[in-house]
Amino acid sequence: MTFLESSLTLLIALVVLVKSSHWVLDSAIRLAEHFGIAEFATGYVFIAFATSFPDLIVSVIASSSGAGSIALGDVLGSSIANIALVLGVTALLRRVDVKREQTIESAELLFIVAVLPLLLLYRGSLGFAEGVFLILIFHLYLIFVVKKGFTLSLKPVKPHAEIAKTIVLFAIGVAVLIVSGKFVVGSAIQIAQGLNVPQAFMGLTIISFGTTLPELMVDFAAIRRGKVALALGDIFGSCVINLTVVLGVSSILGPISNGVGLFTTGFVFLVAATMFVWYLLIRHEGISRRNGLVLLLAYVAYIMAEAIVAFSKTIGN
Repeated sequence: MTFLESSLTLLIALVVLVKSSHWVLDSAIRLAEHFGIAEFATGYVFIAFATSFPDLIVSVIASSSGAGSIALGDVLGSSIANIALVLGVTALLRRVDVKREQTIESAELLFIVAVLPLLLLYRGSLGFAEGVFLILIFHLYLIFVVKKGFTLSLKPVKPHAEIAKTIVLFAIGVAVLIVSGKFVVGSAIQIAQGLNVPQAFMGLTIISFGTTLPELMVDFAAIRRGKVALALGDIFGSCVINLTVVLGVSSILGPISNGVGLFTTGFVFLVAATMFVWYLLIRHEGISRRNGLVLLLAYVAYIMAEAIVAFSKTIGN
């Protein structure tokens, strides 16, 4: 397959990946409404899981195919895009006001979760044991969230006849996600080989940007409707799921090493961006449009820095 064919395949596969994630997302929302789950819970758990499906599929396929660098790159790149790009664009559209303690605590916990993979990677690699540990961390995190009372607030809702159709659409969406995910990984590997750039760079930038589009579109719509809690729940929830469940499952399927310096830089940026957001939520109880612009510009600068590092290594070789 030529470079042009691989690029077109990647583009088409990403479009299908995003479209099918919408099927999964819409189905998840209907199921959440059917079971009467509250708005913040819908964003934090159901929508976050649904919008993280592309990352899960891409990372699982990449890891099981021996391309662990793409898996880690996608997880890390998507988390960075959520905190800097999605949250930045969201704040630019409308100031994000936070008055509930639960959102601030979510940011604090996200900071802790963001540091964990970095500490584990300093040991050399993520394997089966580390993967199980990350999944256990998510389990404990979810228990804490539920006990604090800001997810899974059930309300009685009458069952409707559409539930069977919703489940079928959900299953179809997941199936399409899997197929398109295989094409995304395959074409990304071929492009990386053609350009002689690290596969990690593809995961950190192009693939992660594509798999983050569902969050961007969902949160854009949520903010326009004034549903700030839902948007923040999706952003924080997606990051936590990526850094624990997605990375954990990928590590179980295949070892992931930090042989490429791009990962360390990425984790440092993620921790710094999370600390910045944490500070804004605590000190200012929200994120202004100006700070949203700061996050967005920081994301652009980060991508440019990663590109310079990747292509300088290519030229050096």
